[in-house]
Amino acid sequence: MPVQTRSLIDFILHNKTPVWHEWNGDILELSEALQESALNFPILSRSLGNPTQARRLNVRLFELIDRLAGKQSQPFYGRLMELMPTNGRNVPYDLEQYEARSPWSMAQIVYGWGRRLESSERHRILEFLQQDAQRECDDFANVCDSGMVAWAEICPVDEAEKLIDWVDICAVNKIPTNTGFHYAALFREYQSKVSDPRVRVKSILSKLGVVSSADIDSSDNPYRPLSYYLKNQLTKDLAMLIPSDESDFPASEDALWNWCLNAVEEVLDSGQIRLLLRDDIKHRFQNCAREMWVLSRTQNNWEMFYDHLDVISENGLRYPALKRLAYVLPANKYELWDKLFAWPSVGNFVMQAYCAWLPLEEYDRLSFFFGPNAEGVNSERFDRAVTAYQAYLHRTPKDDLPQFWPNSTPMSYSQMMLLDRFLYAPEPLKPKAIARDVQEVENDFTLTDPLDIRGY
Repeated sequence: MPVQTRSLIDFILHNKTPVWHEWNGDILELSEALQESALNFPILSRSLGNPTQARRLNVRLFELIDRLAGKQSQPFYGRLMELMPTNGRNVPYDLEQYEARSPWSMAQIVYGWGRRLESSERHRILEFLQQDAQRECDDFANVCDSGMVAWAEICPVDEAEKLIDWVDICAVNKIPTNTGFHYAALFREYQSKVSDPRVRVKSILSKLGVVSSADIDSSDNPYRPLSYYLKNQLTKDLAMLIPSDESDFPASEDALWNWCLNAVEEVLDSGQIRLLLRDDIKHRFQNCAREMWVLSRTQNNWEMFYDHLDVISENGLRYPALKRLAYVLPANKYELWDKLFAWPSVGNFVMQAYCAWLPLEEYDRLSFFFGPNAEGVNSERFDRAVTAYQAYLHRTPKDDLPQFWPNSTPMSYSQMMLLDRFLYAPEPLKPKAIARDVQEVENDFTLTDPLDIRGY
C-alpha cells in the first residue's frame, strides 16, 4: 500500500478530520488499502484500547469497502466468508480475542458477499443462513437481515414475485425469520422489479389473504412484520391507481372508510374488494385509509391538504404527509413552512421535505438553517443544519463553492467535513443531496452513510 494512502486510512476510519483534499484520486488503490486494513484489523484493534470504538470502526470499514469495491472484489469477500464462524468456532480473524467483534460487521460481510454473487447463485445465501442458524448467538438477526437484502438485490426481475414470499422461503429452508427491521429494503427491491402497481396490488392482496388468516397479532408470528409492509405497499400502490379527486378530508373514521371503498372500486375487481372487506384484513387496512387519502392528493387541492396537516399528523402520518406536501405545494409558498418547522419532535422530516420542495435556483434560502449559531446544541437543530448544508452543496453552482483547501470562509466543523467530502471524496462516498433521518436508516441499513458526521 502506498505511504500516502496508508496514512489516510486511519483518518478516514475515525472520520474526525477533513482529509479527502489530500487523497490522490485513485479509487482502486483506496479500495485495496481498505481491504488490506480489514484483513489486518485484529492488529489495528489492539492499538485502540477501546472495544466499543473498535467495533464501530470495524463496521465503518466494511461499509466503505462495500461502496467502493466492485464485482471484482468477490475473492476478498469469499476469503472473509471462509473465516465466518459456524457452530461456535472463532469469529472472523479472531476478533473476539481483541473484543472488537461486532454483529453488524459480520452482517456487512454477508451483505457485501451476497450482493456480489450472480443471480443464479443466490441459493448460496440461503444455504449460508441455514448453516448459520444452527449457531446459538445474538447476532443472527443482523446476519439474516443482511442476507435477505442481498438475496433481494440479486433476484432477477422475472422471479421478483418471490420477494414477498421471504417468510415462506425461510420456513422451507429452516431459517428462523428475522424481525422485519429491514423489510423496507426488501420492498424497495420488490417495487423496483415488479414495476406495474396493478400487478403488485393483485399479488399483495393474494398474499394478505394467506397471512392474515393466521394469528397475525401474536408477537412470535413470523408473518406479523411482513403483513405491515404488505399493507404499506398496498396503500402506496392503490393511491397511485385511484382517480384523483378534490374531496375534503373525511369528517369521521366511517366517512374516511367509505371514501376509501368508493375510490378502490375504480381499480379493484369484485373479488379483490371482497378480500379487502374480509374481517381479518379489513380491520387492519382501515388504518391505511388515512394514508391513502394523503398520498392521493394533487396540486389542484394543496390548500385543503395544507389546512388539514395538523389533524393528519396526529395519526402518525407526518412523514408521508410532508413528502406529499413537497410534491403538491406551489413553488412560491415559502412562508407556509414556518408552521411546519415549529412542529415539535418531527426529527429531520420537515427539513428533508423542504429541501425536496425548494426550487433549485433558491439555494441561498438554505443558508438560514446553517448560518452562524444555527447548529446549536440541540440534536434536531444540528440535523437541520447538516441537511440544509448538504442540499446547499448540491444546488450551488460549482464555481461558487470554494475550490481550494483550506478555504478562508468561516465554517463550522460539520460544514468543513461535508465540503471536503463533496469536493474531493470518490463519488460513492460523497454526501447525498438530502440527508437521511435516523428512523429511515434504522429500517434500512443500506441507506447508512458511513461517513455521516451525525453517526448514521
